[in-house]
Amino acid sequence: MKKVFGQGFIRVHHHLARPGISLMLLHPIAFAFEKQSISVFIPVFYPLMDFLELAGRPAFYLIIIAVAAGIYRKHLSVSRKGSTT
Repeated sequence: MKKVFGQGFIRVHHHLARPGISLMLLHPIAFAFEKQSISVFIPVFYPLMDFLELAGRPAFYLIIIAVAAGIYRKHLSVSRKGSTT
């Protein structure tokens, strides 16, 4: 990674993750505006075929949880570095 991008893998990963996550969040919001309904954010679990066809709905919430956990973890490690205990 350093030879190609001049930076380490984690730094490149974080730079590429920002626009990727932004686009993942923008897509369902744009779809909700197109449909003029907030119901596009409600997951459908039954029947199975509907769940599989609309799997992006629960995936949207899993992505939000993963991003929040990553941000929380980063802030947690920063606060630990600054503590004197």
